[in-house]
Formats: sequence, structure tokens, C-alpha cells
Amino acid sequence: MHDFGREVMIPQLKALLVPNPQEIALRDIYFKMHLLLGSAVTMNRLDHFQSVAALTRSLFELLLDMKIIAADKIGDAVKRYNEFPEIERYRRAQQLIAFDAQHLGQIKHDLSAQRTFVSDSARQARVTTAIGAKKR
Repeated sequence: MHDFGREVMIPQLKALLVPNPQEIALRDIYFKMHLLLGSAVTMNRLDHFQSVAALTRSLFELLLDMKIIAADKIGDAVKRYNEFPEIERYRRAQQLIAFDAQHLGQIKHDLSAQRTFVSDSARQARVTTAIGAKKR
């Protein structure tokens, strides 16, 4: 399956001239799956069992994403799929900043990038809107 992806699917996906957002999302999911399969090929010993199990779960979750996006006729699933990474980074940055405020001196890492990320008003509006739309 990995070889077929490398030899047939990847060249086809790279040949898309002007992909629409749905095609871009499906292509990117396929690339992630291909990379995971490449890792699975190298994990061929018994002590890799737990890693292969986790990798298999990730492949299954990506397959579900692919099926949802492929069935999306109005673009809502593609929009949510594309919004998720920013929402998750925003949430994690907020959590890190809140932890730092409650535990002064515990985090030695410079959090200026996270503070800048969270304080961007356009990003705040996008994330708030996306989360609000998701809850409906």
C-alpha cells in the first residue's frame, strides 16, 4: 500500500493544477496517511507493537476525516477541518499562559510567542467565531 501510494497516488495528487479547498484537505490527509504508513513499514519488530497500535488509530482517524470531507457537499466540514489547528494552538497557548500565571517561575521557556499569538485580535475573533459556530 505504501509503495502504491508513492508510485501512483502521490504523483496524481501533486498533479492537481488548481485544487479546491476540499481537494487540498483530502490531499493533505492522504499525505499524512502516507507518512504514517512509511513509519509503519519500518516498525517491524515485536517491541514496536504499541507504536504500531497508536499509528493504526491515527490512520483510522484520518480515514474518518477523509470520509467526512469527501462527503461534504457545502464546504462546512472542510472549513471546520481547516479551522481546527488554529483553534487547538490557541487553546494550548491560553492554557500555557494561564499555568504560568498560576505557577510563577515554573516555566523557564519564553512565552512571548504564545502571548503574541493569543493577543492577536483578528485571531481571537476567528477562534471565537469558529468555536461558537461549532457549538450550534
